[in-house]
Amino acid sequence: MAQQSPQKQKMKIHPYAEMFPMASEHELEDMSKDIKKRGLLNPIITMDGAILDGRNRFEACQRCGVAPRYEEYQGRDALGDVLSWNLHRRQLSTSQRAIVASRFANMTRHDASTLGVTARGIAPTAEIRLVKVSSTEAAKMLNVSTRIVEQARSVQREAPELVKEIESGKITVGKADKEIRMKREEAKAFEQMRYTGDVGKTERPKDTDSATLYHLKRYWGHASKKDKQAFKEWISK
Repeated sequence: MAQQSPQKQKMKIHPYAEMFPMASEHELEDMSKDIKKRGLLNPIITMDGAILDGRNRFEACQRCGVAPRYEEYQGRDALGDVLSWNLHRRQLSTSQRAIVASRFANMTRHDASTLGVTARGIAPTAEIRLVKVSSTEAAKMLNVSTRIVEQARSVQREAPELVKEIESGKITVGKADKEIRMKREEAKAFEQMRYTGDVGKTERPKDTDSATLYHLKRYWGHASKKDKQAFKEWISK
């Protein structure tokens, strides 16, 4: 019988593990039920006191009260191994993989010193060439296009609040990128209105307005009563 944990544990999550989204609530509940019934079959892999692989299993153990079982990482390429484990185990969409690739890009293989951890089994020497992963390389490793990786990086920079929406599968990187570009166009149009003096004649639309609605509101403020009436009759047909 699985050993019961008297209280919830706290564990740090390794930055490599954080590249990937958490499982959905439904998946975590199913995992929790399975661990409650059969115990934790695969140990949680740790490195330097942080969870390198298995944070979903750890969360499921916390939910069902089963004490986690840990094993220390013994490999030579933690970053590459975490990438391989997750891609083989999980069914991620193109947009979800693009977000992972955008995080993976510019990380240093065989050296995690910039993240404040130690790459187990690898020591920086003259014989070891430390290289940063480019966007192109990251795209190839995650089997996505370089273009969508750059779009994902743009979303992370300009609209980080949309990243969780992408990770949960609610929206795609393409849709998020389109929203960003539309807001850029709206901001540009608003600045042009300020420059021409039109800004005082119509209110700036809410952030939820599309670019089309933005311009409809803008020109509605300049339309004559006759034009407004004609437009109302046209859309009511």
